Amino acid sequence: MSIKTELLAVLEQKKGTYISGEALAKSLSCSRTAIWKAIRQLREEGYAIDAVTNRGYTLTVENNQLSAAAIRRYLDPALSVGSILVEKEVSSTNALLKQMAFGETPPPHRTALFAESQNAGHGRFSRSFFSPPETGLYFSVLLRPKTTPKQNFFLTTCAAVAVCRAVEEVCGISLDIKWVNDLFLSGKKVGGILTEAVSDFESGNIDFVIIGIGLNLFPPKSGFPDELKSVAGSIFPNLPDSAKSASPDRNLLAARILSELFRETENPSLSPDYIERSLVLGRTVLFRENGGTPHPVKALAILPDGSLLVEHEDGRQEALFYGEVSL
Repeated sequence: MSIKTELLAVLEQKKGTYISGEALAKSLSCSRTAIWKAIRQLREEGYAIDAVTNRGYTLTVENNQLSAAAIRRYLDPALSVGSILVEKEVSSTNALLKQMAFGETPPPHRTALFAESQNAGHGRFSRSFFSPPETGLYFSVLLRPKTTPKQNFFLTTCAAVAVCRAVEEVCGISLDIKWVNDLFLSGKKVGGILTEAVSDFESGNIDFVIIGIGLNLFPPKSGFPDELKSVAGSIFPNLPDSAKSASPDRNLLAARILSELFRETENPSLSPDYIERSLVLGRTVLFRENGGTPHPVKALAILPDGSLLVEHEDGRQEALFYGEVSL
């Protein structure tokens, strides 16, 4: 672990409290010059660190940069958690975590990889997920579930419920869920979930699952791309840049999502919360399968196995497991 990483962990633990350079150097077994260089690097990365003569350094309470130390600080201590990783920019957290899982030293169960931005983020059907810096939470979680194939279907619904509960607790905002994996607020998509499983071909058992979560907290500085303006939104759509530092702590929100997700996926099932938050039940929606032509169906119910019971225009009812529903 680098001095910079260790220093950030100490500052996170004592957030808002000044610690002298001498004390930091002693605790990290390095020189004060090394502390100063690490402070400079952290500031360049966007961490709000104040320095006062004869008092030392402090990570300000307004700091809202993601860090592994801060996320771990807020996690439910009763839960077993793997590694927490934070990167500045990646192509895709799902892709990178999957690559790590196939590496020589695979990450442990319940490893979470966060990125400040993604340049090739994607959702279902390989659709691009706009992931600019300073606007949201983009992360993936690796699970090695000891579950049945039937239960694995619920991992996506568990993730949706986990995000909704955490956002409501930390931000005071209630989200809706569009079957099966989209999160909505005031009629616009503010988040999405992508679940990818890797299985053993011979045994049929799941080796590992990666759950990717993207959540728009603030509007992008330059706005959403033209093709997304009418459909994409953010949890805090009208929050000016000057007020973002006072918004709910992203590290706290990230930790609450992880804690809820780990609890929900210990024994995956269809939560009543998922049904109660459904955006589609009782409505006529457009259903499209395998890239085909969308056609209207009425969403009647979410069945115990997670499928969506719909009624076609000819009165025929069908339980949908896969495909795409749009409003």
